[in-house]
Amino acid sequence: YGGSEIENIGAVVLKVSFKSKSSNIKFNIVEAPGSPSVLGCRQCQELGIITANVDELSTTPSNEASFR
Repeated sequence: YGGSEIENIGAVVLKVSFKSKSSNIKFNIVEAPGSPSVLGCRQCQELGIITANVDELSTTPSNEASFR
């Protein structure tokens, strides 16, 4: 949304269904004329609209001495 602040004027929790899955999702109500509605990544995953697949996961060893 271009980095500008969008004022939150309220919120509502609605039951949203997609195919055979349902989830109660909190929607923030904003004043942003001309902007599309947005579902977050977590909500889309809960409804099965998208899935996250990890092909490879790499880690780096931590340097414990630097945290003391």
